[in-house]
Amino acid sequence: MNRIVKITWNGTPIFLNYSMEVMFSVGDKFGNLANALEAVEKSSREGLEAVRWFACQMANDGELYRREMGYDKGKMYTEQDFSGRMHPQEFSELRDAVVEAIAKGYQRELQNEEDEVDLGLAELNRKKDRAGK
Repeated sequence: MNRIVKITWNGTPIFLNYSMEVMFSVGDKFGNLANALEAVEKSSREGLEAVRWFACQMANDGELYRREMGYDKGKMYTEQDFSGRMHPQEFSELRDAVVEAIAKGYQRELQNEEDEVDLGLAELNRKKDRAGK
């Protein structure tokens, strides 16, 4: 679950997951991710609605993912659960979590840094080994 962003909303932990399902929904609603992120970044009613929509989509996707992993059923959300009565600081934190979840959704999984191989460095080391023998 390292690609999931955990937030606490009204005292309840919520897990935001940006998956393929959410990505396709973004295309249906906004046309593409660039348009969606542009809407999210607005400090207007449009931005609020976009953040609420994303939070709802990703919270429900995160809940479904948790269920698939064997966790007990949690709440499924509606956009009204992310009330427009939230304070500006709460909105900012929710928007940051939404953007973080999107970024994590697109990140490439890396094992351990030790597992990464720099092919150029490996070849150079082989040449040094052969030259030193």
